[in-house]
Amino acid sequence: MNVSCNGLNDGSVTLNVAGGTPPYQYQWSTGHTTASLVGVGEGAYWVVVSDNAGCLADTLYFTVGAPSAINAIALINNVTCPGANDGSIDIQLTGGTPPYQYQWSNAGTTEDITGLSGGVYHLIVTDSAGCVSDTFSFGVFEPSPITISIDSLSPVSCQGNSDGAIYISASGGTPPYGFHWSNGATTEDITGLGAGVYSLVVTDANGCVSDTFIVATLNAPAAVQLSGTVNNPACDGGDDGSITVVATGGVAPYNYYWSTGDTTNTLAGLTAGAYTVVVTDANGCSSTDTYNVVEGSNIVISTGIINATCGNANGAVTAAVSGGVPPYSFIWSNGNTNAVNSGLSAGIYELTVVDSNGCSKVASVVVDNISDIQLGFVVNNAICGGGASSGSIDLTVSGAVPPITY
Repeated sequence: MNVSCNGLNDGSVTLNVAGGTPPYQYQWSTGHTTASLVGVGEGAYWVVVSDNAGCLADTLYFTVGAPSAINAIALINNVTCPGANDGSIDIQLTGGTPPYQYQWSNAGTTEDITGLSGGVYHLIVTDSAGCVSDTFSFGVFEPSPITISIDSLSPVSCQGNSDGAIYISASGGTPPYGFHWSNGATTEDITGLGAGVYSLVVTDANGCVSDTFIVATLNAPAAVQLSGTVNNPACDGGDDGSITVVATGGVAPYNYYWSTGDTTNTLAGLTAGAYTVVVTDANGCSSTDTYNVVEGSNIVISTGIINATCGNANGAVTAAVSGGVPPYSFIWSNGNTNAVNSGLSAGIYELTVVDSNGCSKVASVVVDNISDIQLGFVVNNAICGGGASSGSIDLTVSGAVPPITY
C-alpha cells in the first residue's frame, strides 16, 4: 500500500508465501523479519524469504509510492500606493490530490485573495486525501511614501534676472517619477527662474501622488540704488566741486566706474559739468546715474557814479552787489571798505568784492571831473549912433551843470 500523503510513513507491503516447508523466515532490507512490512515511507524495498528446510526464494523487490508534495506558485500583485488595499495573490497548485481546501492567515478560504494591504500572508492547503501542505508564506510589497527634498537653491543674481534654479531629490514610491511644477515645468530640477514661489507635486509609475509637496522661494537681491550728494564749486569758474555716491541694494562690495575714469565713490576737484557713474555689485548687477555739477554763483557788481565838480573831491561811487553768497566785503583801491566810496576826486577806482565763500569780482569805475564854467561872448554893436538900442551880446556857457542861473 502506498503512502497516503507525501512525507508520511504509513506505507506497507504484505507478503503471501506458498510452497517450501513452513514456517518461513523473512529478511527485509529494513531489517524487519515479519511477513508484512508496515509503517514505511516512500521508497524501494526488498525481502529474502527462506523456509524451514533452509531453501531460499528469489529476492523480491517492492516500491512504495507516495503522492507528490503539494506545492504552490504565486503571482503577486503588489500594493500600488502607500496605504492602498489593492494587492492580490494568485495561486497555482501542483501535487497532492485535488480538489484542495485553502486556509489563509487573513481568514481567506479561496484559491486567490485580493484587496490586500502590504504584509506577509500565510497559506495552508489540504487536498482531498486529507494531506496538509507545508505553510506557504507570500509577501505583498507596499511602496514607501513619495518624499521630496530640496538639495539646493540657486538664488536670482539681480533684480529682474531669470537665472535662479531649484535642485530636488525624490525617493519612495515606484520610479520613474513625474514632476509637476507650478510654473509648468516637468523636469526634476528647474533652472532659468526669476524670483518667486515655486511648488512641486511628484507622481510615481503607479500614479501615486506624493503626500507632501514642496514650496521653494527664490529671492533676488534688491536692485542697486544710487544716492548722490553734489557739492557745486564755491565760485564761478571754480574746480572745487565734488560728488559722493552711496550704493544700496544688490550684493556688496560695489565697484564704481565714472565717466572721468575714476573708480571711487567720491569725485573731487570738479568743474561745472555732467558726470556719469556706473555702479556694479558683487553679482555683476549694475545701476547708472548722471549728476550735474552747477557753476558757482557769479558775483555781479553795479555802480552808481557821482562825478567830482570844479576839481573838488566831491565825487562818489555806490556799489550794489548780487550773486555770490552774502555777506560781501568791499575793498577799494583807495582803501575804502564800504559799499559807498565818497569824497572822490576825478580818477579811476578799482573795487574788489569778496563773498562769504571767498569768491571775488573786480570792477573799475571812472569818476569824471566837471570843469570850471567857461563863458563865451559875441558882441553885436548898435547900427546907428545917437543912442539907438539895436546892439546885443550873446553869451555861451560850457562846463556848467544845468540848470544855470544868470
